[in-house]
Amino acid sequence: MKLTYVPVKIAKSIVLLVTTDVEGSLRAQTAGWLLRRVEDAEQVVFAAWNGDEPRLETAAGGLSVNGAMALCAWLALENGVPLGETWSFPLPAGPVSLPCAVTPVNTCCLVTVTMPAPEETTISLPGSEIALPVVRFPGISHVIVPVGSVSRTEARELLRRWSHLLPAPAAGMLFWNEDALSLDPLIWDKALGAAAWRQSCAGAAAAVGAYLSGRAGETVSLRQPGGIMAVTRSDALTVTATAEVGRSKTVDLVF
Repeated sequence: MKLTYVPVKIAKSIVLLVTTDVEGSLRAQTAGWLLRRVEDAEQVVFAAWNGDEPRLETAAGGLSVNGAMALCAWLALENGVPLGETWSFPLPAGPVSLPCAVTPVNTCCLVTVTMPAPEETTISLPGSEIALPVVRFPGISHVIVPVGSVSRTEARELLRRWSHLLPAPAAGMLFWNEDALSLDPLIWDKALGAAAWRQSCAGAAAAVGAYLSGRAGETVSLRQPGGIMAVTRSDALTVTATAEVGRSKTVDLVF
């Protein structure tokens, strides 16, 4: 099978956007195959269409905001949106539809995604009374861990255990430094059965933005290992990041 994909950098996090139509039952296997073969790739998402209308899918059926940004940027370039002009449209993405706006600028695109309303709760560390904030969006749940609460060496196993308690196909553990306004995201993908540190995660930035609502002002710039994302919380919660679209590649998919 010939498989075509486009690498897209979202604040240095490399997303592989598969533009070949892949059956849902094969997406997890396809994603794992690509991640093993493409150096530094952090996640795989799939473009699909209802007629001429695009939508985003993931292997597990969850929500990938980085993936939505990647698809938006690729669609803007494919449709010839002029530099400096903003194209706004709703993008079905897994369990929700995300209002998106994309503006091509020089060598990249600025992409803004409006998030669905979050739900906030808490979860306790095993053997401890410390309650940690949890921000849930449809398709993914994020646990916000203040730096020093959990060691990086135990983070993967703890997130794996927590993933069974979080009602979503994907879960994140966000190491959060409030003084520096910085976060380091570890994301668990249930379809792949593995957790990986990300250079950036727009969903994680949105989760921290929701957590900070009412304390950090209307707009906040959040630092991640790969760069900065801007989160705004007024009537709605939005996250903005840069997206650099690479050249399309076609490979022979062999399981």
